[in-house]
Amino acid sequence: MRSPKPWYRTQTDTWYVCLGGKQIPLAKGKRSKREADEAFHRLMVSRDQHAAEPVRNTSNPTNDGSRILVAVLADQFLDWVQLNLNCYDWCRQFLQQFATACGHLSICELKPFHVSQWLATKSTWGPSTRCRVIGLLKQVFNWGIEQGLINSNPLRSLKKPKAQRRERILTAAELRKIFEAISDGPFRSFLTAMMETGARPGEIRILTAAQIDLQNGICVLLKHKTSEKTNRPRVIYLTPTMTNLCGNLVERWPTGPIFRNQRGRPWTVNAVRIRFRRLRRKFPELNDVVAYTFRHTYATNALVNGVPIATVAELLGHTSTAMIEAHYGHLATERAYLLRAALQATRQRDDSDASGATD
Repeated sequence: MRSPKPWYRTQTDTWYVCLGGKQIPLAKGKRSKREADEAFHRLMVSRDQHAAEPVRNTSNPTNDGSRILVAVLADQFLDWVQLNLNCYDWCRQFLQQFATACGHLSICELKPFHVSQWLATKSTWGPSTRCRVIGLLKQVFNWGIEQGLINSNPLRSLKKPKAQRRERILTAAELRKIFEAISDGPFRSFLTAMMETGARPGEIRILTAAQIDLQNGICVLLKHKTSEKTNRPRVIYLTPTMTNLCGNLVERWPTGPIFRNQRGRPWTVNAVRIRFRRLRRKFPELNDVVAYTFRHTYATNALVNGVPIATVAELLGHTSTAMIEAHYGHLATERAYLLRAALQATRQRDDSDASGATD
């Protein structure tokens, strides 16, 4: 029987090994052959150790899924995400790294300590990223329980750091600086779409011609970040600028994502991240600006311009105003707006008092 060996898939830029009819990711990047070999050897040693262990309680055998490898469960979860949600690229990005570090362990071997050790190597990740990644890992195991694959979550007791509240918004001058610094049309179109709609970067990246209704000025996403929770489509409303932009892109890209880079390839999470990294390197004063900053700026501008908070929530794809109040209403930083509001409130009170005195 031919022994399994690591192999490279160009489409995903990932090394895999096929065990038990399942493709297990080993390492990301074509140049990571040594890393893939090391992960493969750890995987095989772990499998051999489990095979050599005596079977206990044979009189009452159970199949609790504790022998499933972490990498296998993560891979199965990603298959489900690809079919049901719109965050596949984001999930794969972090689960691939996690599987490379801990994928050779079985569910019963994995401890919160292993995750803590892995996170300790991510010196560039802030509290928000760590919070989201731990949440993703817990989601993987909770999904495994829901699917009947495992009986318990080994990371149940792992605590998440408190995510930092995003306070950064862009001024009109900063927006001009960013757009003037962009030399290529494709990235300028991508940022224009975020600024005109307030949509999540991931929603813009995957937008296709089939999801766009130019006549009614909307985009309808059936699969999106909160589709499983809300059981509602995500509707993105198009301004005239966005309608013209989408119309041109739909003609050029009738199939697949319409927002693409200069090479005609759909934008990826990493490609967008790199472009913002270059902007921050060029303009140190933008050191805390990321793609999501455009969404926060959109929400704040809408509130400052008098759009009701419930309407802003609908435009952003939220089912309630709670997220707007907690994360997107950066009015505390809009002192000029609040001063005008205070003066307006005073004038309204004075007018009321005056009318009462007249009566």
